[in-house]
Formats: sequence, structure tokens, C-alpha cells
Amino acid sequence: MLTITNENNHKNYITSAVSRAAGLLAGYGIYSSANFASDLFYTKANVEKLKNPQKTKQAYNLAFLNSKVKEKGTKLFFVPLAKGANDLEKMQDIKNIISDIDNFPKEEEILNALYPDSETFYSKLCDKIEKLLRKNPDNLTLQHLADWLFGTDDFDDTLFNLDTYISIKFADNAMFSTSTNSILVADSEINTPFFHELGHSINYNLKKGGKFISNLSRIHYDLAIALGVAAILLPSQKDKEKKNKPIEFLQNNVGKLAFLAASPLLIEEGTASIRGLKAAKPYLDKVDYKKFKSSYLRAFMGYFSNVAFVAGGTVVGLKVKNLVSDILNKKLQKPFFAKEKSCTDSTQSGEQNNINKPVGAFSKRQGHVHSPKTAKHGRD
Repeated sequence: MLTITNENNHKNYITSAVSRAAGLLAGYGIYSSANFASDLFYTKANVEKLKNPQKTKQAYNLAFLNSKVKEKGTKLFFVPLAKGANDLEKMQDIKNIISDIDNFPKEEEILNALYPDSETFYSKLCDKIEKLLRKNPDNLTLQHLADWLFGTDDFDDTLFNLDTYISIKFADNAMFSTSTNSILVADSEINTPFFHELGHSINYNLKKGGKFISNLSRIHYDLAIALGVAAILLPSQKDKEKKNKPIEFLQNNVGKLAFLAASPLLIEEGTASIRGLKAAKPYLDKVDYKKFKSSYLRAFMGYFSNVAFVAGGTVVGLKVKNLVSDILNKKLQKPFFAKEKSCTDSTQSGEQNNINKPVGAFSKRQGHVHSPKTAKHGRD
């Protein structure tokens, strides 16, 4: 009996481990595909040509003033594009700006707005601090040093902001920084995302609950992914007589819950585009307004496809886990002990018959099954 119990436990462990691993891999595969799907929309979102670029250039400032965010302390900075014939030269130009900040008062204003009192940080970041932090993110000494240099322990956010600042200097890009309440925009003829980033500022500064939604949207897909992983790792409730109601609810509705968890991102991105375009509409050419509107719709569909793939990944992952579990349970249904029991029953039946029958009454098949001695007698 103990052997049978151990065998069953071993099989249950194999089924549980393999089915959960399969579910996680399937969910991750769907989630990974989201980037490919969203890129189909993002790559077509840039506005390549405007009917009236000069009017659009003026619309940046006019829409900013019309939106009333300036009264709430929002700052607008136009970032000069990096100089150079190739990416290497442009990056060197950026490093020169960062290391020799006094020669670029406009840049200094931007950098000080992003990272107050942190000039020492900029002179060292590209050479030493960034490399050390990335290699040793848990080193307390480095953390204290970084905290002293730029006044925050949120290293990843600071490095991300610097990376975003650099990307603005390279291309058609813009950002809204909630930490400094600033909009940074590439000083180029066409800046596709400017009005969208202005919409983020409107959400954050002017709308009721805007800061809450803005901060909640930073979770991105993390909570949705966590719900999917939990649904896969927790024991399945579908075949249990006494069900755990919270787990059953999670597993029956994981796709909907995952989509709902990521919905603040969709709300924030969608309303940012709508409100930014509303502020810009009076100052844009009608043809150019439609181009920006179409661009932002494509970008939103990129976000939507990401959320849909994440939610779909949780559903597919759970279904794969249950499917693999069912297959393994059928394959591993005590075949060894079922056969052993059958042989034992047959043996007992033969021994009982042997009491009532002479040895010669055994058939050839019976003699072959039970022992060499009876097998030999059966053949005589």
C-alpha cells in the first residue's frame, strides 16, 4: 500500500510540474508575440509629411498655452537634435553636452529641470556610475552614492529618463516627465508624439483622478502577468469536489481580470491622445490634424494589441496547463499496479482450480503462465 501511495505521489508531482511549466511557456510565447503585433501599428504611426509644417511648428507652443497646463507649473523644453553624420557621432555630441554642460545653457535648463542639483552625476554617469549600477544594482554603497549625487533612490527611473532624453535628441520623439512636470520635445520640423505628450500633461495636471490613473498606468502589464502566473501555478479547481472559491473565480475569469488590470494604461494613453488633439485642433491645418489623428489611433491600437495579447496569454497558458494535465493523468493511470493486480488474481484463481483438478487437467496456456514445472507437465 505504501509503495502504491508513493508511486501516485510521484506521478502527481510529475503531472503538476510538467503541466504548469507547459502553461507558463505557452503564456510567455503569446506575451512575447505582442511586440511583433504592436510594431505593425507603431511603425506606421509616424507622420512623415505635413501640408503646413510651419503652422504645425507654431501649434506646439499655441496648444501648450491653450491647454492651461502652464498655469499648473508644466514646463516645455525643445531639445536640439544631436549633431553628427551617424549615430556614433551623435552620441559623442550628447556626451560632450553632458560633460561640458556650462557651454549649453539651453541644455542645462533641460537637464536641471529633469535632475535638479545633479551636475556631478552627469559628469560621471556615462563613464563609471552607470556601468557600476547596472552591474551591481544591489550594492548599498553604490546606492548611497547615487542617492547623494542625484537625490533619489529610484535608479532605474533616472537611467530610463536619461535614455529617453538621449532618444529625443536622436529622432522624432517626445516625453512627459511626471517627476518634474515637464514636456521635452525634439526641436524638429515634425514631432509626431508632441500633442499626445501634451495630453499626458493635461491628464496629470487638470483632470480629476488624472494623477491616480497616470500613476496606476505605470504598472503597465505587471499586474496582468502576475494574475496569469497565479492562475497557472495555483491548483486547478475544475475537478475538485470542495472548491476554493477565490481560486476558482480567478481561473474562470483570468483573461477578463488581466485585461481589466492593464486597462489603466489604455485609459491613460487613449485620453492623452484625445485631449492633446483637442488642444491642438484650432491651430492645425485640417489635413494635418487628420494625419495626427490617424497616427495616434494607430499608436493606440499598438497599446491595445499589447493588452489583448497579454490577456490572451493568460487564458492560453491556463488552457495548456489543464490540457497537459489531463493528458498526463490519462497516460499515468496506475498501469503497473493494475497489471500486477490482474496477474495476482489469475494466480489465485489457478491455485484454487489446482485443488479440485488433477495436474494433467492444466491446459498448455495455464502451464505456461504459472511455472516451468506445470508448463512441462502441460506439454506431456
